[in-house]
Amino acid sequence: FGHKPSWGIVPVRGHIPGPPGSLIEDDINVIGPLARSADDLEIALRVLMGPLEDRAKGWRLELPEPRAERLQDFRVAAWLDDEACPVDSSVLDILKSTVEALRKTGVSVDDRARPPVSMSEAVTLYQRMLAPIVTSTMTDEQFSALTAVSDSPPSEPAGWIERFTQSVGVRHRDWLKLHQEREQMRAGWANLFENFDVMLCPVSPLPAIRHDHREPQLRRTIEVNGATRPYTDNMFWMGAIGLVWLPATVAPVGRTAQGLPVGIQIVAPFLEDFTAIRFAQLLSSELGGFEAPPSYEEPDSGS
Repeated sequence: FGHKPSWGIVPVRGHIPGPPGSLIEDDINVIGPLARSADDLEIALRVLMGPLEDRAKGWRLELPEPRAERLQDFRVAAWLDDEACPVDSSVLDILKSTVEALRKTGVSVDDRARPPVSMSEAVTLYQRMLAPIVTSTMTDEQFSALTAVSDSPPSEPAGWIERFTQSVGVRHRDWLKLHQEREQMRAGWANLFENFDVMLCPVSPLPAIRHDHREPQLRRTIEVNGATRPYTDNMFWMGAIGLVWLPATVAPVGRTAQGLPVGIQIVAPFLEDFTAIRFAQLLSSELGGFEAPPSYEEPDSGS
């Protein structure tokens, strides 16, 4: 289990990257707990969340409790696939089975509900806003080499590598325009959550893949349903959610035919982290949860 908090509720000071001693909090970037149960996620988040020390004298954080306490009382939407970032059948079949299992327990799931923003629009904006963050920790030499690429005329339509490189040196004025576009997306998600409590999404198009460092990251590829896709597709379902600062809890829901675990991303409204975690708690009690790996032994409670 894992939880990606609403942006800004868990201090990231001391996290690497950026460099040791960095005091800024990067946009989009969050840190959160990993655990063997959703119950432990809740405990960990309550410990971790709060203001930075220098803001604690005037800043308090009080997140709302879950919107529902019974699985059947949650209003659930499901966005399990999208042509802009297709999900491999090995993952999609398990996610669909999870939705059907929820329906059999009496949960109402709307698999047509969507925020008023396309995955393509979200991915494009994510790439453009991520590029300056990623390059902020580069050396001057590395950054100069990348900006040399970005200064070349783009093709039409721009590919995913070009969209990224064209944004590495974005002016602050232009970044503010991107931020305004992002705020409009956030408002659209907020409207969606007036009628739904959680949105179920994939974590990634594929289960765990083999490490492959033969090519630079931006030139690597993956295979999804027999088609070659950009390597960066691996992070776009997470990125589309992180872009708009929403909390997401990931719960295990099955294994592929090869035995690889598959999780589902439980997205909740901004600052309603405990709604996502509570849904994960109830989901795992109905449909599985933590599976001990081979040869695993519980630690001696007396040690």
